[in-house]
Amino acid sequence: MRARWVCGDIGRLDALPLLEECFDLIYSCGAIHYVPRAVRVKLIPRLKAITREHGLHAHIVFTDRAVYVEKGERIDYFAPGELTAFYPDWAILTREQRVTDCDQDGTIHRHSMEQLVARSPAPAHPGGVTSVGVDLRSSPSLA
Repeated sequence: MRARWVCGDIGRLDALPLLEECFDLIYSCGAIHYVPRAVRVKLIPRLKAITREHGLHAHIVFTDRAVYVEKGERIDYFAPGELTAFYPDWAILTREQRVTDCDQDGTIHRHSMEQLVARSPAPAHPGGVTSVGVDLRSSPSLA
């Protein structure tokens, strides 16, 4: 398997050099909830459009069930089920809502999160690269 990772500012997806490529995997852990809701309603459909037939999206986002603000972060928390609602036409392989312990700022606290893995049902974009992934990590410019 050949893999190529593209890392960049998730808030500036259109500026990244991947617009003409197609991906087998889009992976986001703890990033998309930093994107304002008004932007992510465009972002997730764009990510779906650059995903190959039967490609995967794997996301972990914070939800608004257990909110703890650390380090002055600005997070646009997902409502429970909001992430899944972006994928009505995809096969949901796993979906889990949970609460996790954290002490990143030195104080023990909890975050609620939703984890989702979904598979694309049909070609979203012809051609592309054999096997690539996009790792969408939070960017300081979004905080």
